[in-house]
Amino acid sequence: MYKKFTEKEIRFTSKGNVIYAHVLGWPAAPSVTIKSLATGSPIFDGTINRIEILGAGKAKYERTAQGLVVQLPAKKLNPISFTVKITTL
Repeated sequence: MYKKFTEKEIRFTSKGNVIYAHVLGWPAAPSVTIKSLATGSPIFDGTINRIEILGAGKAKYERTAQGLVVQLPAKKLNPISFTVKITTL
């Protein structure tokens, strides 16, 4: 048996000015919160220019003290995971 991952488990990769957040589960809520990219985060203090969900296109977002909140499309893209592309300045 394997462990079932949730939207709270996120892995990151980056290239140039792009951060890819690989979210390992689809949330029940219409958004996903990436806590490590919150305002005031010691991990990332840059400016976000654009957010995309790979396979769905541009997404609305808000960066708060609780995290980067990304609005998801109504239709689930993949039963296993999805990727948020974060373009920074």
